[in-house]
Order: sequence, then structure tokens, then C-alpha cells
Amino acid sequence: METKMTKTAVRRVLPALSRRFLISEEEKKRRKLARNRIVGLFMAVLLAKRKAKRVKQQTRALRHLESHVKRMGSQVRLHRGTPGSTRDILQAPKVVYMPLLIFHPMSQYRLLWDVIMMTLLVYCLLSVPVMLAFKQDTSSSQEKCSAGFMGQDMWFYYDFTLDMTFLFDVFVNFRTAYFDGRSQ
Repeated sequence: METKMTKTAVRRVLPALSRRFLISEEEKKRRKLARNRIVGLFMAVLLAKRKAKRVKQQTRALRHLESHVKRMGSQVRLHRGTPGSTRDILQAPKVVYMPLLIFHPMSQYRLLWDVIMMTLLVYCLLSVPVMLAFKQDTSSSQEKCSAGFMGQDMWFYYDFTLDMTFLFDVFVNFRTAYFDGRSQ
């Protein structure tokens, strides 16, 4: 009786097996498309989780930065922009009117002045060693060095102008306002 049951079981299973292994090309394409959709959905979920993690980290960093900006007493507001956004990362604070000859530390003119001063400092950093190394010594030569202001060479006037610019920079730095931690 066992062999009969086995043969009966085989007869029942055989059509199911033949259907499983004898799949048409159309069925193979349909299954492959379904598999690709599942993989695509899985990858989309994975990428969304990664992006959500990155957004959380950016939000945490932005809040940390905002707390530092508030402690400095600035009115600058920070926000996270989206790609293609036309908004600036730093929104301009309200217009602050300063007294005469007091410069706002974040004004465009003050920042431009700092860039100009940095450029002149880099020039001095490079030119002073070169001039010291390669300028001819006039004390040992037969030429007499002119003691008058108008009798100097071109480099003297250029260096004098730089010195006066740096002296004026001291005045500008003394007249620049600063952020006080106590006020908003």
C-alpha cells in the first residue's frame, strides 16, 4: 500500500513540478520584471534611510551652529537650503545704522577692506625677503644715496604707500564695532 500512495503522491506532484520548471519566456520576463521592481524598491528605501540620516545630522549641526551665533549676539538666521533654491544660506539681518566713523564688522565694505589688507600682506610676505636678498647695497658703491624724500627710487614710494595703508588699517580696526556677548 505504501508504493501505491507514493505513486499517487508522485502523480499529484508531477504536474505541479512540470509547471514550475517549464515556464514560458513571457512568464520569465514577468518574473524578472517583478524581481527588478522589488530590488528597486529596496534600494529606494535604503537611499531614503541614508538621506534621512544625513538630514538629521545636518539639522543637528545647524542647531549647534545657531546656538553659537546666538551666543555671539548676531541676528543672522541660518537655514538649510535645497538644491536649486534661490534663497541665500545666510539671510541678511535688519539694517543697523552705525554712528559716524564706526564700521559694522560684517558690512560688505569692512569685509572688502579685510580682503584688500590680506592681499597686501601676502605681497609683503613675498616681496620683503626678495628685496632684502637681491637689492644692491648703495653704501659700498660710488653712488650716493639721496637723503631727500623726492630723490628716492620707485620701490621706496610703493613701500611708503603700503606703510601708510597699514597705518590707516590700524585706524579702521580701532573704529570697527564688535559683538558683545551680553546684547542681542
